Amino acid sequence: MKNCLGTTAGFVHAHYRILLLSSVLTGALLLYFVLGIKMDADLMDVLPADNPSMKVFAETMDNFQAMNALTIVIESARPDIDSHTGLIELLGKRLEGSSLIRNVNYDVSKVPWDFMLRYFPLYLNDTAIGRLRERLGEAGMDRQIRMNYRALTSLLSSPADIRMISEDPLDIRSLLKASVYGAHPGGMDVGSGYYFSRDHTKAFLFADPVSSSRNFSFVRRLKKEMHTITDEVLAASGNPQGIRVEYTGSAAISWEAQDSLRRDMLLSVFVTIILVVLIFRFLYGGSLALLSMIFMTLFMALLGTLTAAYLFFGGLNLITAVVSAMLIGLGFDYTLHIADRYNMEYKKHGNVLSALEVTFMNTGKSVITSAVTTACAFFSIVLTSFRGLHELGLIAGIGILACMVSTFFVMGPLLVWSRGRFLNSREMQKNAFLEKTVPDFLAGRGRLFLVLMGLVILLSASGLPKLTFVSDISEIGLKHSRAAELQKSLAEMSPDKGSPLIVTYTGEGPFRNVYDVMEQQLVQWKKAGIISRFLSLSTIIPPVERQLAVIHKLTEMQSELKNARHAFLSAMNRYGFNAGDKQMGY
Repeated sequence: MKNCLGTTAGFVHAHYRILLLSSVLTGALLLYFVLGIKMDADLMDVLPADNPSMKVFAETMDNFQAMNALTIVIESARPDIDSHTGLIELLGKRLEGSSLIRNVNYDVSKVPWDFMLRYFPLYLNDTAIGRLRERLGEAGMDRQIRMNYRALTSLLSSPADIRMISEDPLDIRSLLKASVYGAHPGGMDVGSGYYFSRDHTKAFLFADPVSSSRNFSFVRRLKKEMHTITDEVLAASGNPQGIRVEYTGSAAISWEAQDSLRRDMLLSVFVTIILVVLIFRFLYGGSLALLSMIFMTLFMALLGTLTAAYLFFGGLNLITAVVSAMLIGLGFDYTLHIADRYNMEYKKHGNVLSALEVTFMNTGKSVITSAVTTACAFFSIVLTSFRGLHELGLIAGIGILACMVSTFFVMGPLLVWSRGRFLNSREMQKNAFLEKTVPDFLAGRGRLFLVLMGLVILLSASGLPKLTFVSDISEIGLKHSRAAELQKSLAEMSPDKGSPLIVTYTGEGPFRNVYDVMEQQLVQWKKAGIISRFLSLSTIIPPVERQLAVIHKLTEMQSELKNARHAFLSAMNRYGFNAGDKQMGY
């Protein structure tokens, strides 16, 4: 290896100008790729990529937009959110007009009435069927229309009450909602027709983006458009005081993580550079010119590493984002050792080639050994099934090797070009404590030192049995996330605690049979107390057996409902309501 390194030193000395020019041109080319690098903040990157459950979870996240919902939170400084329904309506309509939003749910009364009028009985459970039977009777209609009259003549009546009663005079909606969704979350107030928090300080709009929250280019466009729409709506509403609009849901958490990832990476690199400069100047006492040469070397290594990340994976993820700061620290050691040995040899011999050969053949050998062993340690992480760690192992290993190559073929030519002009012109100041006191102490009390170090190791190891592994994905996310805080507060309004269990079925066979078996299993889990409630295909299409049972009960009720139309119109007239086209159709 020494002969090879000696030959390398001669090559660098003879062609240093060509090597420096090649470095500049290569750096410009690599910079083109690095400028297009993206930051992926997907938490799926830290999960096992080959785990079947993780694959199903990722597919579910991508295919079911309910998992990608964007929640817009309108918050008031006072409990008067119900006085801002105009703003809610305007924002909801603007969101519906966005090409990035599939649909928006902000008004409880928005129901597909044509579909509901045709099929709603098929969704009713036994309790709701009994209530429907009672409500469609003459006494039931009279009681409901009387309640409508009292509600509309009350001082607390709102435009939302008028609309809801006009569209659904017998309040069939409540029967359907109770059957399909069960009790509404205790912390949510929907009595006014909108989704309000119980204390009336927040209103919620639930948007369904047209693409997944894992599509990062889409999420960036979504963020920009949501802020534009929000600003325009607030301006059109006169920028009401005490009102602010925030976002939560997986899409908002995704764009918040992306912004934080880029900012944190740049901050960590900046802090690393500042600390390195301070240590270099005040402990090592190096010149600014030498520092500049070192940073040019590291810059080339970083460009090569980030280009590899771009070519292999298209960008950096939550874990690989730390690689830049890490390589600055490791690469600085290599270049500093080479520069320091070259400085020593050049002062001793006054010959550039001799100094470079001795440096490469001695210190260069140590640099190669250190770099290769460190790179192999990182490359071994590639065997993990966790995608983020897999990428970290490959990129970090490549980065270490890039620092090594850059040390020889960028730092080497720079040292030849400098001709010793920018190296340290003074020896480091003598330090009696480091040169005499510490060595004398270790030499004279070696056994005592070993015993103390052994005790420290034993005390430290005593905590290993208490070490636990955190498996909660949320612990990997941002430490301070406003979107996650809002998501948590929204989840507290739900009676369901914990994360949902997603049950999927794939394969061939009669789907109806599988569907019925899965529904029966979910019902059994609920009766056994294993789950609190479930949402399944039955929310959209009731099981066939259930539909047949409902049709049978409705057939039994048919004779009782012959006069329902007359009873309804009579009750409307009795309390002063005019039956228009909508009510006649109803």
